[in-house]
Amino acid sequence: EWMVGDLNSSFYGFVYNVTLGGIQGATVQISGVSELSNATYHFNGTTDINGYYDIEVFGNGTYDIIVTKSLFGTDTEINRYIGMFDDIEINFTLMDAHEQCEPDCTYQGDSICHTDCNSKLGCSFFDNNTLSLCAGKQSGWTVDYNGSHAVDCCESQPYESKELKIIDTDTTLISDLVRLVRVVFFKGKPVKMVIDVFR
Repeated sequence: EWMVGDLNSSFYGFVYNVTLGGIQGATVQISGVSELSNATYHFNGTTDINGYYDIEVFGNGTYDIIVTKSLFGTDTEINRYIGMFDDIEINFTLMDAHEQCEPDCTYQGDSICHTDCNSKLGCSFFDNNTLSLCAGKQSGWTVDYNGSHAVDCCESQPYESKELKIIDTDTTLISDLVRLVRVVFFKGKPVKMVIDVFR
């Protein structure tokens, strides 16, 4: 009998190199929010000798998956929803890290800020603090810079932090209303997304 708290779904697949050979010892990190508890969870695994991974997670959740391996680039799958008792296959390809830097400080084929790309191909972190704060973060994520300012990774300048406005609308008079609620990551933070559809 299934109980709340059981790991009931899984992501699985292979991590390949560019010639479709399996990569042993790649780290697979899964982070996200389960709608059952609205809590953030982190799961980790390592690929076997064939490059295969199989990691159980809580169903009804939205997860980011980041795959890394020393001397290789990074591959990601972002905001992937998995239902209850689902098993989803996702395969990844890691490229040799040699000369993979893009002008936005990410590697080819991923969206992660890499500090080793600084000053290469036009990549330029604003300063050493930004370089440290954005290391390993996804491009576009917002991080706190100094308490009063934030910075959008990878390369933006610090700007004054602002709180998101929450707009509450009265939907009691709307007929045929369908509401979809999902927890998603917005600029690196879990937020509740509400979509209302009506005629």
